[in-house]
Amino acid sequence: MNGISDSHGIVDAIRSSQAGIKRGLAGLERDAQTIAHANVEPESTSDLTAALVDSREQRLQVQLSARMLRTASETLGALLDVKV
Repeated sequence: MNGISDSHGIVDAIRSSQAGIKRGLAGLERDAQTIAHANVEPESTSDLTAALVDSREQRLQVQLSARMLRTASETLGALLDVKV
């Protein structure tokens, strides 16, 4: 692979990471709304349980995407250091 192809892959990884973080945060916001409404509507305990489990998954999504973003950023930085 040449440097240009490598950098395009890294840019794609950064975009994918950012999209993963955005999706995870949107999911967390949705789950927070469900949890908040569960306090008002006691019959929605199954929604509450699902939202709590999903919020854990969304949190992991954000963490993994952030790690991927950090790795892609470090790789891009290393490529720039080599080329300069």
